[in-house]
Amino acid sequence: MLVQKKRQYYFIFLAILLIPLVLLSGVTLGSVEFPIEESILCLFDNCTDEITEDIIWKLRLPRTLSAFVGGAGLALAGTLLQSLFRNPLAGPGILGITTGASLGVAVLIMGGITVGVTAYSYGLEALFAAALVGSLLSTILIIGMIRFVANTTTLLLVGLMINWVLGSIISVLGILAQQQNLQVFYAWTLGSFSGITWDSVHLLYIIIPIIAVACFAIYRRLDASLLGEDYAISMGVNTKSLRKIVVILSSILAAIVTAVAGPVGFIGIAGPYLARLTTSSGSHKVIIPASIIYGGLLTVGADILARIIIPPIDLPISVITSAIGAPLIITLLIKRKGEGLSQ
Repeated sequence: MLVQKKRQYYFIFLAILLIPLVLLSGVTLGSVEFPIEESILCLFDNCTDEITEDIIWKLRLPRTLSAFVGGAGLALAGTLLQSLFRNPLAGPGILGITTGASLGVAVLIMGGITVGVTAYSYGLEALFAAALVGSLLSTILIIGMIRFVANTTTLLLVGLMINWVLGSIISVLGILAQQQNLQVFYAWTLGSFSGITWDSVHLLYIIIPIIAVACFAIYRRLDASLLGEDYAISMGVNTKSLRKIVVILSSILAAIVTAVAGPVGFIGIAGPYLARLTTSSGSHKVIIPASIIYGGLLTVGADILARIIIPPIDLPISVITSAIGAPLIITLLIKRKGEGLSQ
C-alpha cells in the first residue's frame, strides 16, 4: 500500500515539475523562436525589444495559458463523465456534448444576421451562452436515454448517433448560411488557441477554477458512484442529484472551452486515462488533480506541435489531439476486448 501511494505521488510530482517547462516551451516555440533565456528575461519584464515583448506577452503567453487551462477543463469534464457512466471512453466529444456546443455556436453564427471577421466578433459571452445551451441540451438528451438502454456500451453508441444527428443539423445550417458566416464558423470549427488575447479568455480563467473547486467538494460522492448506484445510495448519496450536478458541470466545462477554442477532441478521454494509468488510484481526490495536470500538459504540447510541424502554418489543434486520441481509444477497445466497455 505504501509503495502504491508513493507511485501515485511520484508521477503527479513529476507532472507538476513539467508544467513550468512546458509553459516556457509554449512561450518560446513557434514560427518565430526565441532563445529560452530571452523568453525568461521577457517574462520578468526585461524584454530586449518591443517586437519580442508583443509576441510573448500579447500572443504566446495568453495562448499557452489558455491551452493549459482549457485542456485542464476538458480533462476534468471527461473525468466527471467517466465517473458518471463508469466507462473510460466517456468524454465530451464521444457523447456529443462538444458537438452540441458546436451546434449552439452554429445557430449563433450561421443563423445570425451580422457578419464578423472572426467568431469573437460575436463576443465571448454570446459564444459561451450559445455553446452552453447546445451542450446542455445534448447532455440532457444523453442522460434521458439511460433508462432505455441496457448498458453503457449502448449508451455510448447512442451518443455517437446523436453526434451524427447534430453534425447533420450543422451541415444543413451551413448550406443555408451566408457565405461570410459559413467561413467564420468553419474557421472556428478547426479548433485553435491562436488569436486568443487576454480580453477574450476572462471567462475561461474564472469558470474552470471554480468548477475544479466544486468537483473537489463532491469527490467522495463520485468515489461512491464508481462502485455502483446501489452502493452509492447505501452510503447516503443522492444519485439523481449527483447526476444533475455532473451533467451541469461537465456541460459548462465543455461549453466554455469550445466557445474559446472551438472543438478540441480527445483531451477529455486522454487526461483521465493517464491519471488513472499513472496513479493506479480509484479515488477522485487523486484522479481530479492528476487529470487537470495531464489535460493541461497534453493540450499545451499539442498546441506547440500545431505551430512547429509545418512552419509558418498553424495547424488546427484537433489534428494533433486526434492523432494522439484515436490510437488511445483503439488501445482501450483492444484491452477491454469489447466486454461492454464497462463493468
